[in-house]
Parts: sequence; C-alpha cells; structure tokens
Amino acid sequence: MAMVGKFDQGRSTTCEFRRNNQDGAEPSANSVSVSNLLRLSALLERPELREKAAAVLTAFAERLVKVPMVVPRMVSALMLYHDAPTMVIVTGSSEDPEGADALLKAAETHLVSGKILALADDPRDDPDGGLLRRRNEAVKRMKPLHGKAAAYVCRHHTCSLPVTSTEALVALLGPPEPRSEAMAASVNGARPRRT
Repeated sequence: MAMVGKFDQGRSTTCEFRRNNQDGAEPSANSVSVSNLLRLSALLERPELREKAAAVLTAFAERLVKVPMVVPRMVSALMLYHDAPTMVIVTGSSEDPEGADALLKAAETHLVSGKILALADDPRDDPDGGLLRRRNEAVKRMKPLHGKAAAYVCRHHTCSLPVTSTEALVALLGPPEPRSEAMAASVNGARPRRT
C-alpha cells in the first residue's frame, strides 16, 4: 500500500509523489528513520530520539505483527529497540593514524547485530571535544592508550577496557560466551542438575 501526496507548483500540472510504507529493494524511509533514531539516541545519549523511534514502531505495530516480511529493515530496528546496541568507539590519535584506521576496518568487517561504529578524535587534537565527546559522557572519558589509537566495545551500557590491536578488538566482538547450564536452567525455570 502506498501513501500518496500531491504537490501543486502553481502551474497547470500537479506532481504526485508516492511513498511506500514497506521495504522493497530499498528500505522505506520509516524503517531507515527508526534505525537512525535508535542509533543516534545511543550515540548522543538523547532518550527523546528513542521515544520518537518508539512512536514510529507503534504506528507500524499491526504491520510488524501481521506481515513482518514486508518491513524487514523495521523488524531489524525493532530488535535493536528491544536490545541495547553494541557500540564500538575508536579513539583516534594524531600520533597513530594507521592504528585508528586498522581498528575501524577490523570493526567494520566483523558482523555484529546492531553494531554502532564511531570514531572519536583525540581530545588533544580537538579542543572543543567534538560532538561525541560533548554529548556522550562515556565517550568523553575514552582516550587513546599511550599515544596509540584504542577501541572500546560497549554492550548494555558497560564498556570494555581499551584495546589497541585488531586481534584484541575482534576477540571482544566475537560471539558472547555460551551460557552455563545452571544459568540456562534458571532462565527456563528448571533447577540445575547437581553432579
């Protein structure tokens, strides 16, 4: 179903614009907007952007429940809404520009659902601190390590210690450790087996 809007340019012709409310070869504007609002909310610590994303998701609730296959990008955004994103913040260093590039490339090539990747310049290089450092308290405290670019991986509002090698970053981005049998049993409502 397409929503139609008419725009009259004051001439004898009227232009008609169609906007799809489903994802096709290109995701719909609504799906992209929800994803962007959630990512910006996390990066800039702006909860009102998350609320706007929730309003769009609520407007599409019936479609998400009845025919989720026509809005796959919005389903992905809905999953991001219900689970905190994994943020990878690379702190650049003017002393080690290749190190920052290598860390960014390692983070880009590693598949992580809901990943947000950002580069925060070295505070010594930007006296104003840059947008991320001004808007995000956690990023404000992240700095290069001993003159080397460093990466921080943040999940569920908890950030790792800084790493400076691509191998260490890939290890941090790896799949989470499997739950122990006791934890799995308690989540499922059963008692753990005693050995």
